[in-house]
Amino acid sequence: MNLDERFGNALAPAGDGIRTGEDQYRPTSLAILRLNGPGIGERIAANPVIAYMLAVQDGCRISGYLCESANVLWIVDHDGHLRMAVEEAYRSVPSFVTIPILKRNGAGSSGWTKLGHPSLLENPDKLARIGGELRFTRNLWVLTNRSGRYGRLRGRSPNHLRHVAEALEAQGVRVDTDFL
Repeated sequence: MNLDERFGNALAPAGDGIRTGEDQYRPTSLAILRLNGPGIGERIAANPVIAYMLAVQDGCRISGYLCESANVLWIVDHDGHLRMAVEEAYRSVPSFVTIPILKRNGAGSSGWTKLGHPSLLENPDKLARIGGELRFTRNLWVLTNRSGRYGRLRGRSPNHLRHVAEALEAQGVRVDTDFL
């Protein structure tokens, strides 16, 4: 199965397009997992993102608390790589600094500029296949297509979201999907 069949064809962001800062800044928490090429479906040895996800689902309280406090954005890029980051906001004065946008204290990021899904991408056209949010609840991860710019694009289907979940499940991560 090719990338278009697995995750949808790569498209530019819909809706708001690219907001200020998303073309030049990246979240400091950005992590990348390769979902295509040789060896896919095999365990990714010592990948810190997978290790973190497994620790959370296996009951590590501090990790569980952290992931319940902030949203995790995810996106499958043009090349089929899964990119994830905590939803962050930035200020560029006096220098570039980011902070997580906390669910329980949204006012704490007042005066900061949010970095959305396009900021996870390096390609200048910001082409991606599908994106959304990842949350942890009741001992499993829930993968949604909650992204106004990449998750609800025309042609996206529950199967595209399911293929992302299957890639994580191949690593031992317990995942459910919620296609909106």
